[in-house]
Amino acid sequence: VENKGFEVRNFNFINEYKTLRCLYSMSDVFVFPSLYEAFGKTIVESMSCGTPVVAFNNSGPKDLIDHKLNGYLADAFSSKSLSLGIEWVINSKKYNEISKAAIKKSTNFSNVNAANKYSDLYKKLLNF
Repeated sequence: VENKGFEVRNFNFINEYKTLRCLYSMSDVFVFPSLYEAFGKTIVESMSCGTPVVAFNNSGPKDLIDHKLNGYLADAFSSKSLSLGIEWVINSKKYNEISKAAIKKSTNFSNVNAANKYSDLYKKLLNF
């Protein structure tokens, strides 16, 4: 695989939350090259640490990432488009705005927000 001048490190499996948060926070971009994904928990984890995500515009990621606002949605299954997304995030003059937007979007998926949505649903169903 050609490097293209970016520093890339592999940390293998990480099972400690503190270390995982540090790695997300230290990263400039989180690349999510999954072809099909129902939700994308790691996308939300990355965004909650202020790290923009580049992913394919298909399945779950398209519901989590707002293209060029809090990350980048590459053309589905196009490695070229994925690489363009990585470059776009890293070279963006609005990186800080993108990072803040990622954090804001991730709060939609917090435990408290999810619990409130379930509670509202139960109340609605009980008052059927």
